[in-house]
Amino acid sequence: MIGVSAALGAFYFFPPKEKVPSLVGISYTRAQAELKHLGLGSYIKRQYNSSVPKGDIVSQKPFSGSKIAQGSKIYLDISKGPAPRSVPSLSGETQASAIQSLANAGFVSHVSYVYNSNVAKGSVVSWSPNQGLQPNGSTVNVNISQGPPLVSIPNIVGQSYSQASASLTQAGLSPVEVKVFSSTVAVGNVVRTTPSISSQVPQGSTVQVDVSKGPNLVKVPNVGGDSLTQAKSILTSAGLKIGNVYGPQGSSVIFGTNPSAGQSVLVGSYVDLYTI
Repeated sequence: MIGVSAALGAFYFFPPKEKVPSLVGISYTRAQAELKHLGLGSYIKRQYNSSVPKGDIVSQKPFSGSKIAQGSKIYLDISKGPAPRSVPSLSGETQASAIQSLANAGFVSHVSYVYNSNVAKGSVVSWSPNQGLQPNGSTVNVNISQGPPLVSIPNIVGQSYSQASASLTQAGLSPVEVKVFSSTVAVGNVVRTTPSISSQVPQGSTVQVDVSKGPNLVKVPNVGGDSLTQAKSILTSAGLKIGNVYGPQGSSVIFGTNPSAGQSVLVGSYVDLYTI
C-alpha cells in the first residue's frame, strides 16, 4: 500500500510530460482539439496579420517539440486577418483607375451607373463607404457617371419660335434658330428640328430649330426677244425648269412665257415658252 500511495503521489506532484505539437498555420479549432487530446490548454491572443488567414495560428509558445507537463497551457497568437484600412479617395478617377485603386488597397469594387450633369461620362461620381477604417476585402460601392440624363425632344413643329424655344429650354435643351424656306409652314413657325422630334438626347444638348421664312419664290425673268437657247439658260439659272415650247417649226425667238415675266413662282416651277 505504501508503494501504491507513493506512485499516486508522484503522478500528482510530477505529472507526465507531453511533447508540444506544431500548431502554427492550422486553425484554432483544430489546435484546440490537438491540445485537448494531449491534456493541454491554451491562452490566446488575437492580432492582425496580412499573411496568415483569419482564425489560423500565427505563433505559439512553447515552440513545437518542447516537453511540458499535462495540464499546462500554451500561448497562442491567432490571426484576425489583415488590419482594417482606409478607403482611398476616388475623386476624379475613371472607372478603370478606381477599380485598380481599390484593388491595390485590398477592397472589392461594386460598380453602378448613374446620370450626372456635372461629372464627365465614365468618371467617378461617388463611392461608399468613403471614410473610416474598413475590413480588408470588403466591398466598396462606386457610382460611375453616364453623363447628363437623356431627355426627349418635344413636338414643337408648327409652333412659333418663341413657344418652341420655351419648350426646349424647359426640357433642359439649348435651342438654336435657323431660317429656312417652306411652302407648307407659315412664316415664323417651326418646320423641323435636328435631332428630330422625340429623339433621346443628353440634357443640355443643342437642338437646331428650323423656322419657316415662307416659300422660296423667284420672279420669272423677261426673256422676250431672246433666242430659245438664251431663254432656257436664263430660266434654269434662275432656278426654274423648262416646260413646253410652243411655236412654228423652226422658230427660235421668244415672244412670251407662261407664267408671264415678273410673276412670282416657287423655285423649281416649270415655265412654258412661246416662240415666233
